[in-house]
Amino acid sequence: MAVAQRWWFSVPIPEVMNTAAHGASTSAVCQSPGSSIAYWPGLNHVPASAGLGGVIVWINGAFGAGKTTVATEVSLRLPGSMPYDPEMVGYFLGHVVPESETGDFQDLPIWRTMVSDLAIALHRHYGGPLVVPMTVVEPAYLAEIAVPIREAGVDVHLFTLDVPATTLRERITAQVMSPDDPEDDERIRRWRLDQVDRCVAALSEHDLGTPVSNAGRPPEDVAAEIVAAMSLSIDRGARARA
Repeated sequence: MAVAQRWWFSVPIPEVMNTAAHGASTSAVCQSPGSSIAYWPGLNHVPASAGLGGVIVWINGAFGAGKTTVATEVSLRLPGSMPYDPEMVGYFLGHVVPESETGDFQDLPIWRTMVSDLAIALHRHYGGPLVVPMTVVEPAYLAEIAVPIREAGVDVHLFTLDVPATTLRERITAQVMSPDDPEDDERIRRWRLDQVDRCVAALSEHDLGTPVSNAGRPPEDVAAEIVAAMSLSIDRGARARA
């Protein structure tokens, strides 16, 4: 059964942005090393919802929640969609600027700026929806990224995959992230396992998007629910603007 989409913050945007400006805690920010993203094919553009003519479907969730798998299925249901992996921006910055004090590139203000700027540029030059599987569990950081995108006329639809911590640990333990380097693979696995509790807690504490269960369900069903909820939100927005 499809769920009606909630907008992605229960905290008013100005309050979230003010928190960011005054040094919000970054303890809940999580970033996965060694992850990758597949290419998702598209055919034709979907109708524009506003402004630059596109939408962003941001699929949030803890590591092991199945973001990339579900994002692939979502893309197949959105003609003209493009993959957008903000981790690639972080990897680029790793070769250009000094790392943050925490070692997490999400803590770099330039990363948040570049993620939103690139999303806007992709819509301006290519159109169509962007599908983004990315863990960001600090509300202030997500606001820094999403607010400029929405101000540029691109709708941001954010969903959070809901998976129990026990299932997350089972999935992470079974995943192979670096098949050619067993030591690196184990390092990544330990890091991801260490993030489970704080990511689950942050996602439970903050309203970071429309929750969608991804435990014991085929990814096709999860993707269909996300697309249905997003379409309902777009239809309501179009009627409100009419």
